[in-house]
Amino acid sequence: ISCEKKDRFEKQKNIISALLEKHSINWFPVPYSDLPSALSKQLNLYRIKQAAFNLCKKQKPDIVHCRSYMAALIGLKLKYKYGIKFVFDMRGFWADERIDGKIWSKNNILHRYLYNYFKKKEIEFLSNADYIITLTQKAKKEILGWKQFSDKQLPLQVIPCCVDLEHFSWKNVDLDRQQQLKNKLHITSNDLIISYLGSIGTWYMLDEMLDFFKCLSEQRVNAKFLFITPDQKNIILSEAESKGILKDQMFPFI
Repeated sequence: ISCEKKDRFEKQKNIISALLEKHSINWFPVPYSDLPSALSKQLNLYRIKQAAFNLCKKQKPDIVHCRSYMAALIGLKLKYKYGIKFVFDMRGFWADERIDGKIWSKNNILHRYLYNYFKKKEIEFLSNADYIITLTQKAKKEILGWKQFSDKQLPLQVIPCCVDLEHFSWKNVDLDRQQQLKNKLHITSNDLIISYLGSIGTWYMLDEMLDFFKCLSEQRVNAKFLFITPDQKNIILSEAESKGILKDQMFPFI
């Protein structure tokens, strides 16, 4: 089950459906709400919850795998109601990440309430999970050092972020397609290309990347910065302009 934004869904649904079908995975997308933030999250959570409970009634699964905290709110309820095994794929410390990324502020009474609420739920998720997945050994050490788990053996496994180097290999690059993209972006063989792949914002350090590139471009006049991102290119161009980076040095490619 996933919550999908309309534009991205329409653009990629056929590709995703074909890929999942190839691997015998059933996909149940629900529409993402674009209402104001608090209302949107509540509606999205409700839609996912309805889909999850309906599937449990029909298919009676053995395990519910929840990626991060919002999904875990639903997954733990499914465990309580249907007795199915609950896998808490926590990734990182979500509530703390929202503080670190300046999405929430402890000076804001609502944000402070949400932070405390999810830190309590975090303990409940960890205490009741049949299996726990986190990304780093340091996160595992941090959790096992908490007083709530000093005398409890947690079923916790570290699965770090990783990549299939056979799939993401330069050997698999379509050279004709590569040249088409170079032509489209006016990239020449003499250009020094710095590339960033992924989302921008919060803790992804756009300012720091652009500061680095500004210094690099002063030393290497042929340097160009290629962004491959689903986010709005105007955000990148605006930040670059504020730092005195020339437009023809930037390639926000979506």
